[in-house]
Amino acid sequence: MMHERMAGRAGKTVIPAAELRQALHQAVTKTVLYYDKDAVFATVVPAVLFMVLPSAALLNFIQGGSPFMIGTYLLIVASIFLHLLLAEITGTALIRALLAGVAAVLALFVLPYYAVWSLTDHIIKSSAFPAAMAGILIAVILYAANAGVWTILHTGTGRIRDTRLHQWIASFLFAVPIGYTLYWYVQLAVEIAGQPTVDWHGWKSLMLFSITCGFVFAIAKALLDWKNGMLAICGSATLGVLAIWAAIAVN
Repeated sequence: MMHERMAGRAGKTVIPAAELRQALHQAVTKTVLYYDKDAVFATVVPAVLFMVLPSAALLNFIQGGSPFMIGTYLLIVASIFLHLLLAEITGTALIRALLAGVAAVLALFVLPYYAVWSLTDHIIKSSAFPAAMAGILIAVILYAANAGVWTILHTGTGRIRDTRLHQWIASFLFAVPIGYTLYWYVQLAVEIAGQPTVDWHGWKSLMLFSITCGFVFAIAKALLDWKNGMLAICGSATLGVLAIWAAIAVN
């Protein structure tokens, strides 16, 4: 009976829990699980990874910033060019596969997460309001980085994306950038309220807050999706452990 109500099959009555579950499922599916098939996110992710970040890296280098990102992008271009040259030579399949793998990891994983780290390291020293504004843009890069991780994990044909584990991972990746953004707005709200934020203003608090948001969201969505009572108990216990862990870390 409860499962039918959660599924929204109790007559023609609209069940809030079923609507919530459907909304969360659609959000995770469109932004992570099958983002490459969505009209919006299939454009946003490549645009961030292959247009915004390279342009920002070039501008940063011209202004005298670190050459790491622009140098890495040049390395990726060189590996692609070498890959094309080796395509005409027999017996180079392994080398080409290694070149493609290294280029993919650099472009989809290393560079976007480096950009998130570098930009966050800059705004974490500023006041709450500019940090909250910049945090939204950095969260978009973090989302693109998470989508890049998802792409690497599912490279190749026949990759299954609809198992419970895959949906849990996708939910976690979806929620981490939201937690990242929320952290800065919590800081802003605390500052507006006139309370000190020094005690939990730093990398440790930011990472703990963002990751905890990812775990809590993924577990909450799993509890909505799954009907196994034992799983619900385990999920509730996990939430309790995470809450205690977060409290200890902040204090």
